Amino acid sequence: MIAWQKAKDGATAKRKPEMSTYHPIVDAGDPSGIDKRTSIEAANTDEAKVLLEEKFGRGAVVSLWGEWEAQQARAKISAEK
Repeated sequence: MIAWQKAKDGATAKRKPEMSTYHPIVDAGDPSGIDKRTSIEAANTDEAKVLLEEKFGRGAVVSLWGEWEAQQARAKISAEK
């Protein structure tokens, strides 16, 4: 769920929810080189990485992204066009 807040100028702006879903690709140590896709709930990317490293080991996170952050980047790119 996305949280909303009123900006000083009265416009409605999105703000980051307390918990977000992050989508990592993890090197699960499979000798065939197959990586594992999973998802995790965390407050931010740093917390998500720590939780994943606790579960899979240090250096196992190959890629990590959060939908909220991805939406913000897309909005910024669209605004620049």
